[in-house]
Amino acid sequence: MKLKTSAKHVFLRRDIIKAPNPTTILVVDGLAENLRLLSGILKKGGFNVRAVPSVRMALEAVKIQKPDLILLDTRMPEMDSFEVCRCIKADEAARGIPIIFISAMVDVADKVKGFRVGGVDYITKPFQEEELLVRVHAHLAISRLRHELQTVKQLQHKEIAKSKKTETRLNKSKQTLQATIRKMKQTQSDLIQREKLASVGHLAAGIAHEINNPTAFLSSNLQTAKGYLQEIGLMVANYRQLIAELKTSAETIFSGHPVQSLLETIRQTEDRTDFDFIMADLADIFIECREGTDRIQKIVSNLKDFARPGEPERHLTDINQGLDSAIHVVWSELKFKAELIKAYGDLPRINCHTQQINQVFMDLLVNAAQAIDKQGTIIVHTFVQGDSIEVQISDTGQGIPEQNLSKIFDPFFTTKAAGKGAGLGLSMAHGIIKKHNGEIMVESKVGQGTCFRLRLPIN
Repeated sequence: MKLKTSAKHVFLRRDIIKAPNPTTILVVDGLAENLRLLSGILKKGGFNVRAVPSVRMALEAVKIQKPDLILLDTRMPEMDSFEVCRCIKADEAARGIPIIFISAMVDVADKVKGFRVGGVDYITKPFQEEELLVRVHAHLAISRLRHELQTVKQLQHKEIAKSKKTETRLNKSKQTLQATIRKMKQTQSDLIQREKLASVGHLAAGIAHEINNPTAFLSSNLQTAKGYLQEIGLMVANYRQLIAELKTSAETIFSGHPVQSLLETIRQTEDRTDFDFIMADLADIFIECREGTDRIQKIVSNLKDFARPGEPERHLTDINQGLDSAIHVVWSELKFKAELIKAYGDLPRINCHTQQINQVFMDLLVNAAQAIDKQGTIIVHTFVQGDSIEVQISDTGQGIPEQNLSKIFDPFFTTKAAGKGAGLGLSMAHGIIKKHNGEIMVESKVGQGTCFRLRLPIN
């Protein structure tokens, strides 16, 4: 496996990326080639390496001698790697060891699960040497800070009356640690946000493409069939005129002839089948089918507007149109829970990342629907406020308790039951709006409902 050096890492000299002191790292991977590759990179970085190919050996190795950091592959055969992480974190003596997961492919759900069970980071295959060493150094530094903080706390309890220096060091270490943790949480949130937006965009674009082709085919065939029906109607009208004329002279010219019996059979068939109703109903059916294909094409258009895959740059965007696209995408979530009222103002176009802003609208609309127990109302209001556009999405749902209002934009904070949400939607929305130099605010009362207010600068 060849190592690839990312352009953004070329400035990191290998003589700089060295462990300050011999540090032991436990590498757990079921593939021998991966163990060799990782061991080689880490040894060149100045680390002591213990490489094991199984979970059982890893757990025994942790008990015998605690490593300073663990690299754990997510696809171990004999035991779920997330469960292994839980076991290590359950051991009081080992819970402080930072665990970095390594995997070939990791989706958003796996990352959230890994962070929840106690993992500190993910490294994806193929490994990039500089990136691997930078991440390892960063988490070892955080681990050392945590250890120092714990040590200082213990000393503080014993000698707080004697030493002001200890208190100063504690505060400094605490501030450094808090800043590092905040930065890591924001990095994790940004990473998941980017992958979520990319996944939604590609999924929506794929669905739109797959639906669009058969819909166009169906629409074309319906138009052709409608023309055929009109031709059949003209032909039937001619047959009816002929039959009417034949009936007039049938008694004199065709008396006792099989033609007279055939004419009577045709009349009975028309009476029995109600041919006029069938022709009229067929015309209505074609109209309804055409309306259905038009509706599908509208949905496809909304999916494309919502996703906008492959558009990393900002461009002029119609906010009202973005709201309509988001509403159509989540309509199945809204229609059974709430009456939707749209009060759109006359808005100028603004320069923004359309897909990201649409994602914010979608998350807020889904949250509004989920906040309503049975039936309620969701109001979407847009207007110009000074030099900004304001979007208000309000609901008549359960409301948010006052003690939670200050936490709802924190990464991984959620009041939902396990498996119902990762607590990232509002955090991502907050980050997206802030990156657009905007504001997101919330007002809520328990039992009355919630209103989210977004402000985006026009220029």
